[in-house]
Amino acid sequence: MDNENARIVGRPWMTFDIETMPLSGVAEYLTEPIEAPGNYTKPDAIAAYVEKARKKQIEKAALDLDLCEVAAIGWTMDEVPAYTQSRGTTSEAEMLDGFWRFVRSIQREGGVIVGFNCLQFDLPILLRRSLYLGIDAPKVQIDKYRHDGVIDVADVLTMGGKTTWRSLGFYARRFGIPHDDSVKGEDVPALVVAGNWEAVAGHCRADVATTTALAQRIGLIASPVAEAIAV
Repeated sequence: MDNENARIVGRPWMTFDIETMPLSGVAEYLTEPIEAPGNYTKPDAIAAYVEKARKKQIEKAALDLDLCEVAAIGWTMDEVPAYTQSRGTTSEAEMLDGFWRFVRSIQREGGVIVGFNCLQFDLPILLRRSLYLGIDAPKVQIDKYRHDGVIDVADVLTMGGKTTWRSLGFYARRFGIPHDDSVKGEDVPALVVAGNWEAVAGHCRADVATTTALAQRIGLIASPVAEAIAV
């Protein structure tokens, strides 16, 4: 973990996480035909199969940077409690604009932004959604081998993708870090449909807290607990 992006103790940092949902009207972009297996002969069974398959396609759109929207963004900074915004109270454009303002502040201070799988998921989506919505985003490096100013905890733990990728919840259990997994990422689209924005925001906030604790546990960012003990 001793690389140019790791071990930033003493530098400003911000951990973050996002939740996503399918793009409004995404069905119009899912134009590939769905065919039931050959053993489906009854019209009702074929229609039910196609409907179920299309529903799965729509749910998976929440993970596609061109077919999703940001449902919630959460972040925290050194000694600042996790803060979360969701579409229940704030527009996507306002969330993105506010998030990038904090990122610019961290960049000006020579700090880093920290996430879990953020090089592969969170940052590409935030940048793409900003592009679609015309939101001015700062320059953020997300290249595989060069991403100054960004620490991806998952990338660090997999040694740059050399080892098996595992979830945030897995590492929380392995390192003995409390983690609220009562709501999972795959639950978010259904929660959005149900209008349960509090649960969406709560899940995002929980992942921010876990990512922060994990980054502290493996020595990537300063741990307030360790400092208190040392004093």
